[in-house]
Amino acid sequence: MTSFAKKYAAGQYAEVWREMDQNWASFSESIAFEQGSHWQRSFTVDREDAEDVLRQTFERVAHNSDLLIQRLRETGYRFECESGRYGPPVSPRQSAVDQVALCKASLEADFGDLYVFDKDLSPFPLALERFGQIVGTLDLV
Repeated sequence: MTSFAKKYAAGQYAEVWREMDQNWASFSESIAFEQGSHWQRSFTVDREDAEDVLRQTFERVAHNSDLLIQRLRETGYRFECESGRYGPPVSPRQSAVDQVALCKASLEADFGDLYVFDKDLSPFPLALERFGQIVGTLDLV
């Protein structure tokens, strides 16, 4: 079977996400087992493969965001975030690694171990973390 990441790299974006979505429960469950359980289970979505798809997805988002920012600037568009109107002037797209770390610390304080918290949810927490790490924040106002 071709990996999801290889299919994604070949441009089969919608198909990959559809297949991963159909099998996400087994992937999400594998996170908990990976954290030290002695049980052996077979999962239809490989963690490394799925994380590679997330990386590729958000690298595309970052690239396309940068392209959009560049094209908006070329039209004379002025970003409010660069004017400092609501705080110190910042780039429309910047790193969010610190914000992701603060969010994770807050979740751990409220819910305990994150892998236990994550396994009962949709893929959103892991995807959100990867978005913050790769794309960062994005303000096009």
